[in-house]
Amino acid sequence: MDYGYRIEPRSDELGGGWRLRLLENGEEIGGGIFPAGESDLEAYDDAQAEASAWLGSRPQTSLPMHMMSHSGIDYLPGRLRVRDVQIADIAHALSLICRFGGHCTEHYSVAQHSLLVVRILESMDAPAEAMLCGLMHDAHEAYVGDVPTPIKAALGATWADLEHQAEDSVLDAFGLRDAMNDWRDIVKHADRVALATERRDVLRFDMNVNQPWAILEGVAPHDGHAALVGATPQRWAALFLEQFFMLREACGARSSIFTT
Repeated sequence: MDYGYRIEPRSDELGGGWRLRLLENGEEIGGGIFPAGESDLEAYDDAQAEASAWLGSRPQTSLPMHMMSHSGIDYLPGRLRVRDVQIADIAHALSLICRFGGHCTEHYSVAQHSLLVVRILESMDAPAEAMLCGLMHDAHEAYVGDVPTPIKAALGATWADLEHQAEDSVLDAFGLRDAMNDWRDIVKHADRVALATERRDVLRFDMNVNQPWAILEGVAPHDGHAALVGATPQRWAALFLEQFFMLREACGARSSIFTT
């Protein structure tokens, strides 16, 4: 048996709070509603506690494999909790995770990519909230890694479910789920411009030799260079954090479940 759960936000029209769905082999077999009450965080934690208790009561053939974040927090891939998520862990991990499976002309991190997306959005006169979403669009990779798109496609639903669960938890941790839905199209466009820029600047791509990239058809690279010279991973982590707090303040983003 494969057991799992999903905790989903409820619309204000339904009273807010969270809906817990308990899953057995992908099928919903139970759950419940957890009204927001005085605190969204308390309601989320109540749903998480019930889900954890239910998972603990299920028969297991082996203990689940866990990972540990830079700050020492144990977490389960596929069951990442909002309280597991820390912005400093995200900045640290993304500064060290290399893009393109490491096949770059130099170490080029997810943090650098995220900051490039912000620069592109800024050049498009995008608002601060869109730039914050651009900065955080790959933040979940701090917990599940950066898997190149062709490998994601080969892994199919197994990877997609794992990635989406981590993405949802990270967005919920910073109160960005609705904003990401609002700005997803412009962030996706900036992400592709960044990809075109990276292909030009940090990969050995030769249009006369290599196969075309269908995803970049009609997408022009950004004027600036993808890789700014001379920064260490520690510096990229610091720049990521600096940009995060600056954009968060600029757009007035506030969340009762924001973690630092």
